[in-house]
Amino acid sequence: MFFKFQNLSNGQFGSPLSFAVKPLFSLGIILVILGLLITAYPDIFAGVVAFILYFIAAICFVYGFKLWRLGRRISPPSGRPSGNEDTIHIDVNVIDDK
Repeated sequence: MFFKFQNLSNGQFGSPLSFAVKPLFSLGIILVILGLLITAYPDIFAGVVAFILYFIAAICFVYGFKLWRLGRRISPPSGRPSGNEDTIHIDVNVIDDK
């Protein structure tokens, strides 16, 4: 059965490597164009790279602060025993019904 968007270059009608040829050529063309632009305008691309690095650093700081704040909320207050000790202190009032 033939479909409207059938690709006959893949599978038994074409090369088994035809899946990778088109994306590799496209990536190669993009990289050549990007290399030419970086060679022609190095200052602009240095600014873009610096912006990307600062953006990633800001994301790290924001999520680091959120995790630090979450850790402070989860940890028990000082003066109370934490779950890592061998003994647990429980205050119990016993009421006699005699």
